[in-house]
Amino acid sequence: MYAGSDTLYRTSDSQGKFAFNEIPAGRWTVVFESLLASSLVVEHPRLVLTTGPGEEAVVEYRIVPKKKKVKFIVGGSPD
Repeated sequence: MYAGSDTLYRTSDSQGKFAFNEIPAGRWTVVFESLLASSLVVEHPRLVLTTGPGEEAVVEYRIVPKKKKVKFIVGGSPD
């Protein structure tokens, strides 16, 4: 998470949860970085939050299977 020259890092717990406490008010860019399996992708890994004094924001990330192209090959002859 960064804003201007300020950068904050967090590591999630065993349930995938993390928190940033008492961050200064302003516009922050939150970036999800992870060593996921190659078959998975994070939807919207970067987002921008604007926080005010004493505000709380909740961000949820979705980790989904990568889209794969499927090719159908039809062959043979009808009986």
